[in-house]
Amino acid sequence: MATLREIIYSIREIVNAYSDDNTLSNEHLAFLINSKRSTYLEILAANVRNQMPREAYQTITLSLVPSEDCEDGFILLKSKSPLPAVINNPQDTEGMHTVKLDSVMAKWINIVGAERLPFLAAGRFNVNQIYVSRDTDDSLLLLCASNNHVFIDQVKVEIIAENPEQADLLVVTTGKTSSMDFYDKKYPIPEGLIKAIVDETSNELLTKLRLDSDSVNNGTDDTLSQKIPYYGPRRQQAQQQAGQQEA
Repeated sequence: MATLREIIYSIREIVNAYSDDNTLSNEHLAFLINSKRSTYLEILAANVRNQMPREAYQTITLSLVPSEDCEDGFILLKSKSPLPAVINNPQDTEGMHTVKLDSVMAKWINIVGAERLPFLAAGRFNVNQIYVSRDTDDSLLLLCASNNHVFIDQVKVEIIAENPEQADLLVVTTGKTSSMDFYDKKYPIPEGLIKAIVDETSNELLTKLRLDSDSVNNGTDDTLSQKIPYYGPRRQQAQQQAGQQEA
Protein backbone atom coordinates (compact mmCIF):
# COMPACT_ATOMS: atom_id res chain seq x y z
CA MET A 1 0.00 0.00 0.00
CA ALA A 2 1.14 3.51 -0.79
CA THR A 3 1.25 6.43 1.62
CA LEU A 4 -0.71 9.64 1.12
CA ARG A 5 2.55 11.49 0.48
CA GLU A 6 3.44 9.05 -2.31
CA ILE A 7 0.02 9.50 -3.93
CA ILE A 8 0.41 13.28 -3.77
CA TYR A 9 3.86 12.99 -5.36
CA SER A 10 2.44 10.90 -8.22
CA ILE A 11 -0.16 13.58 -8.96
CA ARG A 12 2.43 16.35 -8.80
CA GLU A 13 4.67 14.45 -11.19
CA ILE A 14 1.91 14.34 -13.82
CA VAL A 15 0.75 17.93 -13.33
CA ASN A 16 4.30 19.36 -13.26
CA ALA A 17 4.95 17.80 -16.66
CA TYR A 18 2.67 20.54 -17.98
CA SER A 19 3.22 23.37 -15.52
CA ASP A 20 6.06 23.92 -13.04
CA ASP A 21 4.61 27.09 -11.55
CA ASN A 22 1.35 25.71 -10.11
CA THR A 23 0.54 26.59 -6.51
CA LEU A 24 -1.06 23.34 -5.40
CA SER A 25 -0.55 22.67 -1.69
CA ASN A 26 -0.30 19.23 -0.16
CA GLU A 27 -3.39 19.99 1.91
CA HIS A 28 -5.44 20.76 -1.21
CA LEU A 29 -4.25 17.62 -2.97
CA ALA A 30 -4.99 15.54 0.15
CA PHE A 31 -8.52 16.98 0.17
CA LEU A 32 -9.03 15.95 -3.47
CA ILE A 33 -7.63 12.47 -2.82
CA ASN A 34 -9.86 11.95 0.22
CA SER A 35 -12.90 13.07 -1.79
CA LYS A 36 -12.11 10.64 -4.63
CA ARG A 37 -11.56 7.82 -2.13
CA SER A 38 -14.90 8.51 -0.50
CA THR A 39 -16.67 8.54 -3.87
CA TYR A 40 -15.18 5.23 -5.02
CA LEU A 41 -15.96 3.51 -1.71
CA GLU A 42 -19.55 4.81 -1.72
CA ILE A 43 -20.00 3.31 -5.19
CA LEU A 44 -18.74 -0.03 -3.88
CA ALA A 45 -21.01 0.18 -0.83
CA ALA A 46 -24.08 0.90 -2.99
CA ASN A 47 -23.97 -2.68 -4.29
CA VAL A 48 -24.87 -5.13 -1.53
CA ARG A 49 -22.95 -7.89 -3.32
CA ASN A 50 -19.65 -6.05 -3.08
CA GLN A 51 -17.27 -7.02 -0.33
CA MET A 52 -15.82 -3.88 1.19
CA PRO A 53 -12.00 -3.96 1.01
CA ARG A 54 -10.23 -4.59 4.30
CA GLU A 55 -7.62 -1.98 3.39
CA ALA A 56 -10.25 0.77 3.64
CA TYR A 57 -10.94 0.19 7.34
CA GLN A 58 -9.33 2.06 10.22
CA THR A 59 -9.37 1.06 13.90
CA ILE A 60 -10.00 3.99 16.20
CA THR A 61 -9.97 4.07 20.01
CA LEU A 62 -12.80 5.73 21.95
CA SER A 63 -12.70 6.50 25.68
CA LEU A 64 -15.88 5.84 27.70
CA VAL A 65 -17.49 7.59 30.66
CA PRO A 66 -20.78 6.96 32.56
CA SER A 67 -23.73 8.67 30.91
CA GLU A 68 -26.27 10.84 32.72
CA ASP A 69 -29.11 8.95 31.00
CA CYS A 70 -28.95 5.92 33.33
CA GLU A 71 -32.35 4.39 34.19
CA ASP A 72 -33.76 1.33 36.02
CA GLY A 73 -30.44 0.60 37.71
CA PHE A 74 -28.61 0.19 34.38
CA ILE A 75 -25.36 2.03 33.86
CA LEU A 76 -24.97 3.43 30.38
CA LEU A 77 -21.46 4.21 29.13
CA LYS A 78 -20.92 6.89 26.51
CA SER A 79 -17.89 7.76 24.43
CA LYS A 80 -16.17 11.08 25.08
CA SER A 81 -15.67 11.67 21.35
CA PRO A 82 -18.25 11.09 18.61
CA LEU A 83 -17.68 8.63 15.82
CA PRO A 84 -16.25 10.28 12.69
CA ALA A 85 -18.46 10.44 9.61
CA VAL A 86 -18.47 6.96 8.07
CA ILE A 87 -19.30 5.33 4.75
CA ASN A 88 -22.26 3.10 5.51
CA ASN A 89 -22.36 -0.27 3.80
CA PRO A 90 -24.47 -3.45 4.16
CA GLN A 91 -21.65 -5.31 5.93
CA ASP A 92 -21.56 -2.90 8.89
CA THR A 93 -24.10 -2.07 11.60
CA GLU A 94 -24.56 1.54 12.60
CA GLY A 95 -21.47 2.33 10.50
CA MET A 96 -19.29 0.05 12.65
CA HIS A 97 -17.68 -3.18 11.45
CA THR A 98 -16.41 -4.43 14.80
CA VAL A 99 -16.25 -3.14 18.37
CA LYS A 100 -14.09 -4.85 20.98
CA LEU A 101 -12.09 -4.21 24.12
CA ASP A 102 -8.52 -3.00 23.98
CA SER A 103 -7.07 -6.50 23.99
CA VAL A 104 -5.77 -8.88 21.35
CA MET A 105 -7.82 -11.81 22.68
CA ALA A 106 -10.96 -9.77 23.44
CA LYS A 107 -14.27 -10.88 21.94
CA TRP A 108 -16.33 -8.62 19.74
CA ILE A 109 -19.13 -6.63 21.37
CA ASN A 110 -22.64 -6.98 19.93
CA ILE A 111 -23.55 -4.03 17.70
CA VAL A 112 -27.26 -3.19 17.54
CA GLY A 113 -29.46 -0.37 16.33
CA ALA A 114 -30.16 2.43 18.79
CA GLU A 115 -33.90 1.66 18.76
CA ARG A 116 -33.24 -1.90 20.03
CA LEU A 117 -30.87 -0.94 22.85
CA PRO A 118 -33.51 -0.29 25.57
CA PHE A 119 -35.07 -3.75 25.14
CA LEU A 120 -31.97 -5.94 25.01
CA ALA A 121 -31.24 -5.88 28.73
CA ALA A 122 -34.62 -7.33 29.75
CA GLY A 123 -34.11 -11.02 28.92
CA ARG A 124 -32.64 -13.46 31.41
CA PHE A 125 -30.52 -15.18 28.76
CA ASN A 126 -28.66 -12.05 27.73
CA VAL A 127 -28.14 -10.51 31.15
CA ASN A 128 -24.34 -10.69 30.82
CA GLN A 129 -24.18 -9.60 27.19
CA ILE A 130 -22.68 -6.20 26.38
CA TYR A 131 -24.34 -4.22 23.63
CA VAL A 132 -23.08 -1.18 21.77
CA SER A 133 -24.93 1.26 19.58
CA ARG A 134 -24.65 4.69 18.03
CA ASP A 135 -26.51 7.60 19.59
CA THR A 136 -28.20 10.45 17.72
CA ASP A 137 -25.19 12.68 18.41
CA ASP A 138 -22.86 10.03 16.87
CA SER A 139 -21.42 9.05 20.25
CA LEU A 140 -21.00 5.40 21.24
CA LEU A 141 -23.34 3.81 23.82
CA LEU A 142 -22.56 0.66 25.86
CA LEU A 143 -25.14 -1.19 27.94
CA CYS A 144 -25.16 -4.43 29.99
CA ALA A 145 -28.00 -5.64 32.26
CA SER A 146 -25.61 -6.99 34.91
CA ASN A 147 -23.42 -3.88 34.71
CA ASN A 148 -20.38 -6.01 33.89
CA HIS A 149 -19.22 -3.26 31.55
CA VAL A 150 -18.72 -0.53 34.18
CA PHE A 151 -14.94 -1.07 34.28
CA ILE A 152 -14.53 -0.68 30.53
CA ASP A 153 -12.76 2.61 29.94
CA GLN A 154 -12.18 2.37 26.18
CA VAL A 155 -13.00 0.29 23.12
CA LYS A 156 -11.57 -0.18 19.65
CA VAL A 157 -13.94 0.46 16.74
CA GLU A 158 -13.34 -0.58 13.14
CA ILE A 159 -14.87 1.83 10.59
CA ILE A 160 -14.56 3.12 7.04
CA ALA A 161 -14.26 6.87 7.61
CA GLU A 162 -15.25 9.46 5.03
CA ASN A 163 -12.17 11.45 5.99
CA PRO A 164 -9.36 9.07 6.97
CA GLU A 165 -7.17 11.95 8.12
CA GLN A 166 -9.79 13.03 10.66
CA ALA A 167 -10.27 9.43 11.84
CA ASP A 168 -6.51 9.05 12.25
CA LEU A 169 -6.66 11.52 15.16
CA LEU A 170 -8.47 8.78 17.11
CA VAL A 171 -6.06 6.00 16.13
CA VAL A 172 -3.81 4.90 19.00
CA THR A 173 -0.56 3.32 17.82
CA THR A 174 2.63 2.19 19.49
CA GLY A 175 6.18 1.63 18.36
CA LYS A 176 7.59 3.28 15.24
CA THR A 177 4.19 4.50 13.99
CA SER A 178 3.25 6.28 17.24
CA SER A 179 4.78 9.59 16.15
CA MET A 180 4.38 9.13 12.39
CA ASP A 181 2.57 11.80 10.40
CA PHE A 182 -0.64 10.69 8.66
CA TYR A 183 0.89 11.57 5.28
CA ASP A 184 3.57 8.92 5.86
CA LYS A 185 1.23 6.13 6.99
CA LYS A 186 -0.29 3.55 4.68
CA TYR A 187 -3.28 5.21 3.04
CA PRO A 188 -6.50 3.26 3.78
CA ILE A 189 -7.55 2.26 0.28
CA PRO A 190 -7.01 -0.81 -1.94
CA GLU A 191 -3.92 -0.70 -4.13
CA GLY A 192 -6.06 -1.13 -7.24
CA LEU A 193 -7.89 2.17 -6.69
CA ILE A 194 -4.78 4.30 -6.27
CA LYS A 195 -4.08 4.59 -10.00
CA ALA A 196 -7.71 5.54 -10.69
CA ILE A 197 -7.56 8.29 -8.06
CA VAL A 198 -4.22 9.60 -9.37
CA ASP A 199 -5.41 9.65 -13.01
CA GLU A 200 -8.79 11.24 -12.30
CA THR A 201 -7.38 13.89 -9.96
CA SER A 202 -4.59 14.73 -12.43
CA ASN A 203 -7.11 15.06 -15.27
CA GLU A 204 -9.23 17.51 -13.30
CA LEU A 205 -6.22 19.63 -12.34
CA LEU A 206 -4.88 19.64 -15.91
CA THR A 207 -8.29 20.64 -17.24
CA LYS A 208 -8.37 23.57 -14.82
CA LEU A 209 -4.86 24.64 -15.88
CA ARG A 210 -5.90 24.49 -19.54
CA LEU A 211 -8.96 26.66 -18.90
CA ASP A 212 -6.90 29.17 -16.92
CA SER A 213 -4.30 29.46 -19.70
CA ASP A 214 -6.82 30.09 -22.52
CA SER A 215 -7.38 33.75 -21.59
CA VAL A 216 -7.76 35.28 -25.09
CA ASN A 217 -11.38 35.73 -26.19
CA ASN A 218 -10.84 34.82 -29.86
CA GLY A 219 -13.39 32.01 -30.24
CA THR A 220 -10.77 29.23 -30.42
CA ASP A 221 -9.19 26.90 -27.94
CA ASP A 222 -5.59 28.17 -27.91
CA THR A 223 -4.53 25.49 -25.45
CA LEU A 224 -4.78 22.70 -28.02
CA SER A 225 -1.40 23.63 -29.50
CA GLN A 226 0.27 23.31 -26.10
CA LYS A 227 2.06 20.13 -25.11
CA ILE A 228 -0.41 19.01 -22.47
CA PRO A 229 -0.41 15.39 -21.25
CA TYR A 230 -3.85 13.81 -21.54
CA TYR A 231 -4.94 10.78 -19.58
CA GLY A 232 -8.44 10.25 -20.90
CA PRO A 233 -10.43 9.33 -24.03
CA ARG A 234 -10.09 12.86 -25.51
CA ARG A 235 -6.31 12.54 -25.89
CA GLN A 236 -6.27 11.37 -29.52
CA GLN A 237 -8.95 13.87 -30.57
CA ALA A 238 -7.10 16.79 -28.98
CA GLN A 239 -3.81 15.81 -30.63
CA GLN A 240 -5.51 15.64 -34.04
CA GLN A 241 -7.05 19.10 -33.55
CA ALA A 242 -3.69 20.51 -32.49
CA GLY A 243 -2.06 19.05 -35.63
CA GLN A 244 -4.70 20.62 -37.86
CA GLN A 245 -4.17 24.07 -36.31
CA GLU A 246 -0.40 23.82 -36.74
CA ALA A 247 -0.89 22.91 -40.44
